[in-house]
Parts: sequence; structure tokens; C-alpha cells
Amino acid sequence: MTFEDFLHRRESLVRRDIESCLDGDTYRGPIKVLILDGTSITIVLAWRARYDNTGDGEWVGDGEWVDGEGEEVRLAFFREDIVIEDLGEGKVKIVEKKMNNRYHVIFPQHQNIDPKKVKGF
Repeated sequence: MTFEDFLHRRESLVRRDIESCLDGDTYRGPIKVLILDGTSITIVLAWRARYDNTGDGEWVGDGEWVDGEGEEVRLAFFREDIVIEDLGEGKVKIVEKKMNNRYHVIFPQHQNIDPKKVKGF
């Protein structure tokens, strides 16, 4: 998928979950706003949960809420620093080329996490 293809699909990506794998930790939350220009993408999340893989494994609130409480969660990428892949079945993957263990997957809306099932929300 090209950067331009991603730009054309931006409206369909809002309100879908993005899961971020950052240096061994996994976070997930719905996209509130996608800000795009010719050289960068900024993704603003409505909220963010962290996957706790101890015990049974569950999504837990990490205190990052945009609406009302916490700090606004933003992911920002420069065009030349990422590879965008269409994984099929409505999934889109963003790989940060310079960061070996960092990638992000946007899921179809029907696979969003219900915030009522996130421990601590």
C-alpha cells in the first residue's frame, strides 16, 4: 500500500482500533482523528489501553484518556520513516523502519475493543 493509498482511505480508518507494539508492550485504542499532510501522519486516539500479559491476560486502562482526563495520546510518523502494508481483511499495518520492534495495526471496526471490558475504565 502506498502513502497515497493510505491518504485516500483516511476517512474509513477513523473510529477503528489501532494496536501498537512498542518495544515489547502492546497498546490499543480507537482512532479519534487522523491528521495527514504531504510528509507526515498524526493519529490521535480517543483512549488507550495496555495489554497485561501476566496471569489470564487482559486489557487494562493506562490512564490515557483524551475526552475528559489524562494526556492526549498521539502517534506521529514521517512518510519516509514508515512502510504501510495492506494485510487484507480490513487490516492495515504501519511499520516504523528505524525502530526494529515498533509496528501498528489498524483493525476493522467490528474488531474494536469494548471500553467496558477494559479493566480500570
